[in-house]
Amino acid sequence: MSDQAVLPEVTAFLAARDELDTFTRAHPDIIREYRRRAEDLDQKRQDADHVCRAKGISCGPWRIKNRATRYRADRIREVLGPKAFKAIGGKTETVAVHSIAKEHVEDAIKTGKISRAILKDIRTITPNYKSPKPGRLP
Repeated sequence: MSDQAVLPEVTAFLAARDELDTFTRAHPDIIREYRRRAEDLDQKRQDADHVCRAKGISCGPWRIKNRATRYRADRIREVLGPKAFKAIGGKTETVAVHSIAKEHVEDAIKTGKISRAILKDIRTITPNYKSPKPGRLP
């Protein structure tokens, strides 16, 4: 299904984009001033966000929802040594990660070593789209 006329959502998007483009061309001074103010607002938001996070405080609309405490087990083990680390409840874990090259799987499917009946359970095909960027200020 590649014909955009088939999808009403795509047709509506294109119409809205054309409408915004027409408005932008008809009111360049308004758009320019709006963009300047929006960029100024965004810069101030970024500055305030940076300072609030760096200070670890709530201020105005910046509110700390919760605080997460984490400890670096690798550093604790390094400082205490493996024996003391284990004595306080530390452990070293190995996580198994299984991998196989796409080509090997496809060869195994072709030769019948992997049944086509299980493809829906083992294969995911994800389309890679080129799509319009999110709405930006004109």
